[in-house]
Amino acid sequence: MDVPKPRTPAASSHEKKGSRTPEERISGFATDVWVGRFEAKRVICRGCGKTVKLDQRSDYYDGLWIKHRQRCRKIKAGVRLQVRMSWSLMERG
Repeated sequence: MDVPKPRTPAASSHEKKGSRTPEERISGFATDVWVGRFEAKRVICRGCGKTVKLDQRSDYYDGLWIKHRQRCRKIKAGVRLQVRMSWSLMERG
């Protein structure tokens, strides 16, 4: 007869492998040399100057930024732009 194993409490979303808190993701954006400016839902790429929309389900979720950074031709070429550090939407606030 098999003895059931004791159940462990379910891990919170922050304890899962690879999961980071919003604060950790913010820190990642702040230290990324290819990020010109960022908000909870968008980032300006310092390689190509494009505004990259982030995942709408979670603030500062960097999955789409990472995908862009891996594919951006300007980043691959090492070209870094001087990005304007403001958005017209932010200036209205």
